[in-house]
Amino acid sequence: MNDNILKFREYFLENIQNEISSENEEKNKRVIAEFNKEYPIEKIANLSLSEYIYKNYDADTFCSRLAGYYNNYGRGDVENLVGPSIKSGSINSKFGIYYLDGHYVNYKRKKEGNLISNPEEYFDEIKKQLIEVLTKISKGINNIDYAKYDHLKGMYNTILKLAFFINPQSYLTFGNRNDLLKICNYFGIETDKNDESPNLSYKIKKYIDDNIEETKGIYGPNICSILYDYSEKFIFAVKNKKNKDKKAIEKETSNNEKKHEIESGINEIYYGVPGCGKSFEVDSRYAKDSKYYVRTVFHPDYSYTDFVGQIMPVKNGKDFSYEPIPGPLTLAIVKALKNENKSVSLIIEEINRGNAAAIFGDLFQLLDRKTNYRISNEFIKNYCDINGVKFEGVLPPNLNIIATMNTSDQNVFVLDNAFRRRWDFIRIKNELNKEDKDSGLWEAKVVKMNILWKDFYETINEYIISDDETILNNEDKRLGAYSVTAEQLKDEKKFADKVLLYLWDNIAKYNPSRWFANYEGKQIKVYDQLIEMFSNSINGLDIFSKELKDALMTKVQKESNSNE
Repeated sequence: MNDNILKFREYFLENIQNEISSENEEKNKRVIAEFNKEYPIEKIANLSLSEYIYKNYDADTFCSRLAGYYNNYGRGDVENLVGPSIKSGSINSKFGIYYLDGHYVNYKRKKEGNLISNPEEYFDEIKKQLIEVLTKISKGINNIDYAKYDHLKGMYNTILKLAFFINPQSYLTFGNRNDLLKICNYFGIETDKNDESPNLSYKIKKYIDDNIEETKGIYGPNICSILYDYSEKFIFAVKNKKNKDKKAIEKETSNNEKKHEIESGINEIYYGVPGCGKSFEVDSRYAKDSKYYVRTVFHPDYSYTDFVGQIMPVKNGKDFSYEPIPGPLTLAIVKALKNENKSVSLIIEEINRGNAAAIFGDLFQLLDRKTNYRISNEFIKNYCDINGVKFEGVLPPNLNIIATMNTSDQNVFVLDNAFRRRWDFIRIKNELNKEDKDSGLWEAKVVKMNILWKDFYETINEYIISDDETILNNEDKRLGAYSVTAEQLKDEKKFADKVLLYLWDNIAKYNPSRWFANYEGKQIKVYDQLIEMFSNSINGLDIFSKELKDALMTKVQKESNSNE
């Protein structure tokens, strides 16, 4: 059992008697029953757009009732909150569709391409997907892949609210995704990249119920209230300092709390084959606002001073002065200290292409968020002083360090065990997302081959995996699902330079007969011969060996049959 769940159990037992209130419990149950009577799933399925759409907190529509009366029972008072709150945030994000300035818009508000030309049809799809999700939840299916439900994007806190009304014993009463991820990380709960707040909420509640026997028979919202109080003190990156002066905060913060604040930052390495979507995943989570992240790339010549900073001569007209030039780590620390109520991220691309141990140097110890270890770094301290913030010798609790790592890079530096154990490793699956409409790769075909890119790279990768004699670390040599663009797949030269060159240099060079057809009756020997064959071919699949071509043709035929 995770040590932290034992700490929470102790806190839970100390506080549960103060939290139990029969009056609040009765009120919660009454409101939940009232909602389920007014809006059973069958009624939600039959709502019209006008009956669904938000107007104002007092309006008699589904979204208005959910955001008003059923969000804070009787409206307005946070103390009357029933279940997860959906009061904050933009209305269109919460409910998927909104009427704004004479237009219906989706979750991205009124931006180019996001106006809804057929709102009734769009709403029908929202409703269809929402009912499918709610039906699953009502049947006890709680781990849902929300990536499949494109029209529900941005509605996850609303779904969590509805899930709570369906089963208040299975879900938390708060739903900020970043907070939930921090709680999962703190307790060591396994998460998936597609987990949204409803999934995370369910996983946390189930983990607590499974590991703390004393929660049995306790009303769910009472448990959640204690968990939230505990999280604010020991888990979340920044405590709520509203209406508290500095001295009061320092007085109430025990040494144990300070230790847990150090734990609250996240160190994550996203890894996978090149082109699997690591950087995209990191950007979607941690690089939404340029004010709150710093990015750098490690490489063989990257050094400690590049990373931290150094004093450099700066020319001012005819004179020179020596000034501190901060590196990305120092810049990220300053950003975090200046924005204590925001999550700030330092993003390191290609972390294993530089000598990470040398680059981090003495700062390596700070990656262990579970200790009170502090370092003395005069450069960081002085630069922080110049910028009006104080460096305490530890990483700020709201600073996340997020890295990407290719598993197939050659000439990379090995991350030793002492370094690796200070990170959470998250594998990015090498697969296309069917719901990803922007890349166009799901429907894209390979030039001159009449085969879907999805079928092509999957077949090639299966063939790579099957060769464990001539290909070293064959799993890491696979083609990345996002290693090309849809436009490159249409262009013969770009496809050859991107895909065929990779296959030749990394896979086929030492056993070309297994991969490619003969060139003028003889085994192909050089890449130029491969390019000539491809250029002269009518069917591009003819460049491959008979075994590989047959495997590719099987996918072509299967696709053809499915379209008939």
